[in-house]
Amino acid sequence: GCGKSTFANQFPNPVFLDFDHKAPPGAQCIPFWDTNFTRKLTSQSPSEPINAGLALSKFLISERASFTNETLILDSWSSFQDAVDRYQDYIKPRDGGQDGVFAFYRNKITVSTNLMQDLRNLPQTVIILIHELPERSKDGDLTGKIKPAMEGSFADNMASKLTDYYRLVTYPNNIDVTTGKAT
Repeated sequence: GCGKSTFANQFPNPVFLDFDHKAPPGAQCIPFWDTNFTRKLTSQSPSEPINAGLALSKFLISERASFTNETLILDSWSSFQDAVDRYQDYIKPRDGGQDGVFAFYRNKITVSTNLMQDLRNLPQTVIILIHELPERSKDGDLTGKIKPAMEGSFADNMASKLTDYYRLVTYPNNIDVTTGKAT
């Protein structure tokens, strides 16, 4: 609610790769939030959760030539990761023949790494909207740093995969009490 999508929409020829379904009014969107749209990309059965990594990868490969001067905006990394998690919960990655936390995170890192590589291979400017949280030590104490709101080790090195960043910050005393949005 601090204006990430509105800010990104100001870049030249914005096209939202929209997992949030909250793009600014009138913005051009590719509706990854729409299960009918994504199922057509992945040919998945209606009983399966969407394989977001596969859907976005197939879209980027098949449609990359149709985007020339656009700024592609992944809105948002958090919603993409939520979709990845739902699919991972469904397929129950195995680790040595047993359900395992490590297999889940290895697969999640693979999906995230592959997406970053797919995005880096595009000739267009790509903006990734990422929610952040205060970083905490192993004891739960605040470290004074912030990091992407993502579980696992990929969040720790995510900045190394990006060239620039803008940070939008809201402060609790700048929230409209009637709408709950930043003012």
